[in-house]
Amino acid sequence: MAEKSFIDATDLAVAVHLIMTEGGLGETYNAGTEAAVSIRHIVEVTATAAGFDFENFVTIAPGRATEDTRYSLEGTKIHDELDWRPQISLDTSVAAMVEWAKANLDALKLQTQRFSLRS
Repeated sequence: MAEKSFIDATDLAVAVHLIMTEGGLGETYNAGTEAAVSIRHIVEVTATAAGFDFENFVTIAPGRATEDTRYSLEGTKIHDELDWRPQISLDTSVAAMVEWAKANLDALKLQTQRFSLRS
């Protein structure tokens, strides 16, 4: 099962600001978490936060044949040089996203839905 590194947008914004204000000119930094998690785990956390039963909420499909097993950013450099680490947990981030969606559901329903398929 593929695992990916997820980070809250606020943590990423803080990292980008720190890199811009305190990072070395021309240096490259990865802002990532220490642990990668599966998409299944993300969906389980989201379903729980939204009050849905995971087993009734999703249909499990096989991964893409060309899918990498792990996408993870190694963040030692930004940790060591700029003393940055993500502060917002996955559970807190997902709970905030679900609450935002609930609060904005009426406006979201009015938005045109567009989907892009990857090949």
